[in-house]
Amino acid sequence: MSAVIQLHAPNQPTMVHNMVVVLLAMRSLLSTAERVAQSSLPILLRGAAGTGKELLARAIHKWSKRANAPFQKIHCATITSPVELLGAVGGAVPGIERSRSGKFALAEGGTLYLDEVGDLSMALQAQLLRVLEDRSYMPVGAGKARWADIRLIAGSRHSLEQLVQQGKLRDDLMYRIQVLPLELPELVLRDGGVHALAMHFIDKNNRRDERQIEGISDAVLDLFNRYRWPANIRELQNVIEYAFAVGDGAELTIDELPSTFSKDSEQTLSTQPSGLTLDQLDRRRLLSALSQSGGRRSEAAEILGVSRTTLWRKLRHHNLLSQSA
Repeated sequence: MSAVIQLHAPNQPTMVHNMVVVLLAMRSLLSTAERVAQSSLPILLRGAAGTGKELLARAIHKWSKRANAPFQKIHCATITSPVELLGAVGGAVPGIERSRSGKFALAEGGTLYLDEVGDLSMALQAQLLRVLEDRSYMPVGAGKARWADIRLIAGSRHSLEQLVQQGKLRDDLMYRIQVLPLELPELVLRDGGVHALAMHFIDKNNRRDERQIEGISDAVLDLFNRYRWPANIRELQNVIEYAFAVGDGAELTIDELPSTFSKDSEQTLSTQPSGLTLDQLDRRRLLSALSQSGGRRSEAAEILGVSRTTLWRKLRHHNLLSQSA
């Protein structure tokens, strides 16, 4: 039975290859990722910074037939020499006396994850295209090409079409690396995800910190659900770690949050995704939770990570009391 099918009940957080998943928010994406993992075609992971592209790349590797072979990653913006990707013959490059393996060789038989592929130089983009088309590459100083048995996964927070228009990406490479595109949603769009992930990071810190947090106050949850989370999951993790460092007690409260989460913070109260107002976003979350719970308020409150009293107040504000019981 597949890992995705074995996930827990709706909106109960589950660990899938080091990813914390809330079933109803990520089920379709993970099911697709598990299926495409079985092919050898290149995959493009699109999503804002902090949405978990590398974690998903690692999960795809674990689901694939290459699971027992190496998984290598490289941040394309940090590549200062083609040797890092291609390798080099000893003596071909000043300062390199012995032959050196690049990422293509280190990932042989396995998977190579290219983070922010649009940051590759044009010269290296040509080499990458060669790997995709001919399954071969040329180490620096080598007299003949070497076979490349690797699965390529590319990650990007930018639209590849825009990168092509800006002259930062070859159009022929774009078509080759986005054969199987997967889009990771921003944290603010994952219904129930903020609460589930916050509790995951709390549990993680509870295991290594003297302080033990047992719950999150309704006021904090309300702010969490209204916040834009521009840095996504990574930002939420940092906020929880900050709270552990500055606070005490069994409940996470507002005065333990960074200044970004002040009750009067304009950033918290006025930032909105996808052109929606906060009121529209709040209504959409409520309708989604009611749909998932079959109109049952107790389950909808659990999905949203709020108390029944807070849920009732929100339902009344949006004239949705008649749609719940």
